[in-house]
Amino acid sequence: MISSLERTAYHEAGHAACSLRLGLLFDVVSVKPEGNTLGHIMMDDVFDIRQKRANATKRSMIAYAGFASEILFCEDADESLDGASSDFGQIVDELMNAFENSADVDRRIDQIAVNTYRLLRRSSTLALVTALANALIEKETLTFDEAIEIAITTAETGGVA
Repeated sequence: MISSLERTAYHEAGHAACSLRLGLLFDVVSVKPEGNTLGHIMMDDVFDIRQKRANATKRSMIAYAGFASEILFCEDADESLDGASSDFGQIVDELMNAFENSADVDRRIDQIAVNTYRLLRRSSTLALVTALANALIEKETLTFDEAIEIAITTAETGGVA
């Protein structure tokens, strides 16, 4: 059985790995409980307004990646839903702000799920999620620079520690 800390680490590592793969910055990722959350990623809110739709799609993929990582790495999908409810709300908010009609939003949510799973299932991304999760379990919080360093090391070693 996977512990709550491990589940949270994989969830947050999924957000961070997806962010790194999509080229969006974040300040920190943490498994340190804060308020009513067990972990969080602090995204950098600086982006080009001309790229509003593309950024909304990327940020939605990052939000979905926490849930997707739990599904890929942890046993109990029902528990994954508990930790992802605020992420799902963020996805809807991001997409409603970027796209005018709900049909576009519904279609994009399906695309986001498929594309996020594709990204996370790549062997290099699976290895990165695992490395980030292990580092989060050990250190509790990682800066963007520390996550980049882990990504470089994971790429150089082919995911082997």
